[in-house]
Amino acid sequence: VVFPRSISGDVVNTLQQRLEDVLRGKYDRGTPPDKAPALIVDSKKDGRRKLGPLGYDGKTTKHNRVLQIINIHKCDNEFQKLATQEAIGEMVAKLAGWEHGARLAQDQVWAKTPGSPPLVFHRDSPYFMFTPD
Repeated sequence: VVFPRSISGDVVNTLQQRLEDVLRGKYDRGTPPDKAPALIVDSKKDGRRKLGPLGYDGKTTKHNRVLQIINIHKCDNEFQKLATQEAIGEMVAKLAGWEHGARLAQDQVWAKTPGSPPLVFHRDSPYFMFTPD
């Protein structure tokens, strides 16, 4: 199933920048997400320099790993706009076959830098205890 132009290139570019900010502990909504990776501090150059959890400076893969953020919509306005967008809810409901729509239970962002290990397929749905209406 394809939903053409469901997210504009401009929005994607904005979200990429906001993700960089969130990964460095900059929250424009004043509260952190429910789960975020810790900042990596590089103390070898110019004293103590925060690289952010990505730890990727374009030269080294020393700190590369897959990062997870849970409920980024709680800390960032741009991600909140995306996660609560009516059109996104309609797409989810259509894909799931739900005629009465969808609600946001949780969002997750995965950031995978060059050289980080692969993600293993799994299902989280057994951990969510929802009773359908």
